[in-house]
Amino acid sequence: MSELTEGLDLLMLCGTGAVLYIGIPFLRNSKLRERGIQTYGVVTSHSVPDKGQVVYSIEYTTQTGETHKYVAGSSSMPPGVGAAVLMLYDPEKPSRAAPSANVDPHGRKARIFLSIAGPVTVAAVAVRIVLAFM
Repeated sequence: MSELTEGLDLLMLCGTGAVLYIGIPFLRNSKLRERGIQTYGVVTSHSVPDKGQVVYSIEYTTQTGETHKYVAGSSSMPPGVGAAVLMLYDPEKPSRAAPSANVDPHGRKARIFLSIAGPVTVAAVAVRIVLAFM
């Protein structure tokens, strides 16, 4: 019984972490998927903080002429300074933006993952609760 509960605890922990890791960006990008407007931005700078991840900035201009800055981190090679990047921004909150390549247009991957991981995690929690009272 102890091995079973330990396995369920691990499944709950991993499942919850995975749901949050995938679910939060899915929800954060929902407004961009629904009403995002495309524009081109320009990579304005790169920096490498102590942790080794490259941080880069992209400046983009909205349809109303406002200029905004998007800052991102990348463990892979980001676009070079001066490169054009296709961006999506929310017209109701233009500071909410992301490179369009980072926004799954329909959220399909996240929906599939969440439709499996969510119920599996909930089932593990339910079984763990039942076993706690046995």
